[in-house]
Amino acid sequence: MNLEAANLYSTGGLHEHDANAVLAAWLNDFGPGWHAEAERTGVLTQSSARPDIVIRQGDRMPVPVECEYGKPAVTDAQKRLGQTLVDETRAFTEVVAVGIDESVQRDSPQGFRLRLERDEPVFTVKRVSAAGIWPPDLIPATPADVIAHCEYTQVPQALVDKLSEDIAQNLRAIGQKLHESIGRMAGRTSDTREAIRRQLGCDEDEEAARTACSIWLVTFDLQNDLAIHSVALQKAGLRRTSELREGAGGVLLAEDLLGAWSKIEEVNYSPIMELAVQTLKVSQMVPGLSDRLRELERLSARLNSYHAKHMYNFAGELWQRLVGERE
Repeated sequence: MNLEAANLYSTGGLHEHDANAVLAAWLNDFGPGWHAEAERTGVLTQSSARPDIVIRQGDRMPVPVECEYGKPAVTDAQKRLGQTLVDETRAFTEVVAVGIDESVQRDSPQGFRLRLERDEPVFTVKRVSAAGIWPPDLIPATPADVIAHCEYTQVPQALVDKLSEDIAQNLRAIGQKLHESIGRMAGRTSDTREAIRRQLGCDEDEEAARTACSIWLVTFDLQNDLAIHSVALQKAGLRRTSELREGAGGVLLAEDLLGAWSKIEEVNYSPIMELAVQTLKVSQMVPGLSDRLRELERLSARLNSYHAKHMYNFAGELWQRLVGERE
C-alpha cells in the first residue's frame, strides 16, 4: 500500500466498491419501493462484468447505476446500453452515471451514510442513452437528485409516450361519448353543456366534456387512495369506487360518488373536489352516465397497473396530448 493510500485508510479510506454498497443500501431505504444491489457478478447476459448498482422495482425497467470517484462514470454506463439481466428480456435503454465527490474517499462507511442522510451535494449525475448524455454540463447533485434520475430511468421516455397516448385516447373516447349523451337530453342539452363549460372555463362543448372526464378520473384515483390510506376518512365512512359499485348492484352511481366526494371535500382537496362535485352534479341526468363512470373507473385501474402516477413527466405528457396545441 502506498503512502497516499495509507493516509486515506487512516482517515476512513472508502473504496469505490464500499461506497457503492453504502449508496445501494441507502437507495433501498429511501427509494420508493426499490430493491438495489451492489457489485453482484453473474447478473448480465452478455457480459461477465458486474454493474456497480442495479435497481429493481416490480415490473418497471431495472436501472443500472455506474459510479466513479471524481466524475460521472459515463464510459462504463455506455457499455451497459443494450445489455440485459439474466432474468430479463428488456435491454437497458438508459443508464445512470454517477460521480462521487473525491472527498468521500476519506469517509468511513458510516460517515458517507450520514452525508446521504443529510442530502449533501456530493454527486454529479448524468443519464446516458443512445440519444445522448444529459445534462451536458456537470451540475452538483444531492442524493435526492440521484433518486430522481433513477426514478426517471425506470420509465424511459418511449414508455411514457406510449402510456400517456393510451390514456389520452381513452379519455377522448369517453369524453366524446359523454358529449353525445348530453346531446340526447330532452330539453336540457344546452343548459347542461353551458353549465359544464362555465364551471371549467372551456370554450367548446367537446373540450368541456373531455375535461370533466379527466377531472373525474383524477378524483377516482384520489378517492381510492384516500379510502385505503386516510384514517380520518376511513372513520368518516369513505369507501372505494369498487365498494360503492358493489353496494349498488354493480352500477357506479353519481349520487354515491357525490356522497364520497363531499366527505373528501370536508377534510381537504377542495380545489379538485369542488370541480369534480360541480360537474358531476349538473351531469346526473345525462343518459348512460353510469356507463361513462364505469369506463373511467376501469381506466383508473389501468393507470394504477401502469404505476403511471409515479412516472416522472407522465402528467405533463398526458396533458399536452389532451389539450393539443392550445396554450
